[in-house]
Amino acid sequence: MRFKQYLWSFKKRTNEFYTSTEYKTKKKFSKASLLAIVCGFIVAGIIIAAQNVNPFSYFGNLVKVAFDPLFINQTLNWFAVYIVAGLGIAIGFKSGVFNIGMAGQMLLATSLSSIVMAGTIKDNPELIPLMVFVTFIICIVSSSLLAGFAGLLKSKFNIHEVVTTIMLNWIVWYVFKFFFNTFTEFGGVNQGTSFSMPNDVFSIGGSSILIPLLIAFGCLLLIGILFAKTTFGFKLKAVGSSQTASKYAGINVKSKIIQAMMLSGAFAGIAAFISMYTVSPNTSFDIDVLPALGYDAIAVSLVAFNNPIGIAIISLLWGTLQSAGPATSSLFRMPIETAALVFGVIVYFAAISAIFMNFAPIWWAKNKYRILSKKNRKVQYDEFRKEINNYKSLLLNPKKDKNFNNLFLKYQENIILAKNANDNEKIKELKKEFKFEKKEFKNYCKAEIGKIKLELKNFISIMNDEQLHSGLSLINLNKKELIKSISEKNLSEISDIKMKNLETKDNLLNASFEYNNYENRYIEKIKTKKNNKIAAADSIYEGAVGDLLLKYDYINGKNYAIANMEKEIHILKEKIISAKSNSRLQQRIIKSSGKSEQEIKNLLIENDKNTNLKIKKLKAEISKVKSSSKVEINNLKSKHLNAVAENNKNPETLIKLKADHLKAIENANSEFEIDKIAVQQAVAKHLSNFDPKTSNNEIVMVQEIIKIAKQKVKNLQKPTLNSNFSENKNLLQKYYKEIDHIFLEAINNIVEILGENIFTKYDSNKFVNKKVAAYIEILNLQMLWKIDGIISLDINQIKNTSSKTELIKNEFKAEIKNVEVSCKKNTNNEDDFEKEFKINADKLINKLNKKHLMEVQ
Repeated sequence: MRFKQYLWSFKKRTNEFYTSTEYKTKKKFSKASLLAIVCGFIVAGIIIAAQNVNPFSYFGNLVKVAFDPLFINQTLNWFAVYIVAGLGIAIGFKSGVFNIGMAGQMLLATSLSSIVMAGTIKDNPELIPLMVFVTFIICIVSSSLLAGFAGLLKSKFNIHEVVTTIMLNWIVWYVFKFFFNTFTEFGGVNQGTSFSMPNDVFSIGGSSILIPLLIAFGCLLLIGILFAKTTFGFKLKAVGSSQTASKYAGINVKSKIIQAMMLSGAFAGIAAFISMYTVSPNTSFDIDVLPALGYDAIAVSLVAFNNPIGIAIISLLWGTLQSAGPATSSLFRMPIETAALVFGVIVYFAAISAIFMNFAPIWWAKNKYRILSKKNRKVQYDEFRKEINNYKSLLLNPKKDKNFNNLFLKYQENIILAKNANDNEKIKELKKEFKFEKKEFKNYCKAEIGKIKLELKNFISIMNDEQLHSGLSLINLNKKELIKSISEKNLSEISDIKMKNLETKDNLLNASFEYNNYENRYIEKIKTKKNNKIAAADSIYEGAVGDLLLKYDYINGKNYAIANMEKEIHILKEKIISAKSNSRLQQRIIKSSGKSEQEIKNLLIENDKNTNLKIKKLKAEISKVKSSSKVEINNLKSKHLNAVAENNKNPETLIKLKADHLKAIENANSEFEIDKIAVQQAVAKHLSNFDPKTSNNEIVMVQEIIKIAKQKVKNLQKPTLNSNFSENKNLLQKYYKEIDHIFLEAINNIVEILGENIFTKYDSNKFVNKKVAAYIEILNLQMLWKIDGIISLDINQIKNTSSKTELIKNEFKAEIKNVEVSCKKNTNNEDDFEKEFKINADKLINKLNKKHLMEVQ
């Protein structure tokens, strides 16, 4: 029964997903990616054909070579690298940041790893396994920190991450180019090359495929769960969708930007780790070209629209091209650059894949055919297009409009009159008014174009409905809406039943837990009481000692003195700034006074002298304030130390306070022991109430009731269903009502035996658990059969809806033909026929639509 319910629920969720906006959006993205790749291959095929090579043969051999035993390791390693790198880019895109610095992050990871590896294993080759793990950590940490730095600049200073990551790419490149050219002992065989990493560390049975693929698919699963199931992933997506809305929702956008960049960089590090132990063991710095892998990952993510599953599929294609492209080109005696060209063409189409999202050639062709198939439709369609083109023409040249042209001529006349009168203000005003009128006219034209386009869209929509007999689509739509409504209602009802059942079980289980932990609960209460008393005694003791030794006077007085000092210093510093500002102002006044050069010089010297004197006095006041605060703090400290010394000489008061403190703790412990004995006595009394015989008899009776209820349900004859759905509904309702009555009767009998609380004070823990388990069993059985009833009725209702829909559709098909024949007889031309047909068809649609809704409901 549970499996049947699971299947039903899974089917409902699946149907809901396939009809959701999310699925339709993903479908559009998938179509765009597929068309982009297909177009890329078509253009690449043309390039290949231009070299007298059969493109089908070329691409066929490309796949054969890629999965040949000689190349399969390399192909699947590239596949793994592209998956992880593509996921790193996708994290950034989903979070609203563009991590174009993956090339630099991977270069940093591989270069640091090669330096550490070269410095370690040359003298200790046995450390290679350990160093593989060390380099894994280095890759993740270094690349995530570099990416995080770009994220920090973005969040704190609003410096665009594209700029910072590009600059960081080249900084990393030139730093390590200098390093490997200078410190050759850390490099490879050739100067300016990094140390070549061991290439067999992932080898298992001679194959290095398994570990990279496990890492890649682990990352794929991690990102899928992160963005689909976690709060952190949801927040990243929210920031990527709208930073403003995220701020209003209480998300720390700045921290999320940094975290997204760091996470993206971490995946760049993992991709670098796989790459340097498989496909790219070292890096040459001879030519100033950054490794292309970081940029290829952007294409992978773009084509897949940042979808993890899409990234896996595209990565396999990219891995195939990267691994087998050059070898396949050589096989056909073509330049090896051909593979790179094919790769580039596909990447280009991938970059513009968004244009394919609304590409619907079949729909456009159908519309065109429907327009051209009837003369009056073509005339009406051409009129719409003519109006749109007319307004577009007016946008380019507004003077074509008679009213606007008159306005322009009047404007020119007014301008001439204003120029003759030398009224510049009037000219400016006229130009401003005309500019506004021109803008308003263009806005009007744009609004009209939008309005006509909407009318054209409605016209095409109506035309499509007429051609396809809109009644059928409306009836189908009604069917979908009715089924959706039925499903939502039944799912809601099932959810309510489950929640009610869960609430009852939770209350019962909590009550049984409290009962079973009788002693522990009371022990915890008295322990808490003891700890609270000890904490209060500690607090009183510390406060009394602090008051006696003037400790708090010293701490509070010191804080007050520092705060007061900082306040006074701040005021004095503001006065210094003000004095300097006034001095500069006075200098400007003196310089512009028109006095002689010598007088100005003397006045400036006098001004500087006065200002410096004033600043000197203010600085002296600052020193005085600092000194005064220091003296005050020292006085307070001296008083505190004197109090400590005095109490050390005469410790009677301290000894008394300590004794009072210890006595309070002793009293708390004594009270605890008394309370503990009281609890143990209460527990002993509780245990003496147990009556195993009565408890066991009650459980036997309850189990017998459950057994009888199950047998009664089993003996019930399930109704045989037929094609009469109304009769089926009544039979099913009667059948499941009877089952529910059996379980309700059983539950009432159990409650009569066990009581409302199911267990009592004479039940031991063992019997409490057994009684609770039995009661929960009958509740679960009742719930499962209720859900089964809802599912059976749901299936019957949906079958009824589908059956009635088919009957209505057949009736509509027959009657629409009669309407068409009748209209042709009563009209003389095509225009009149279409008008008459539309009126009658609409009446028929409304009539059958009402009938459909009435019969199904």
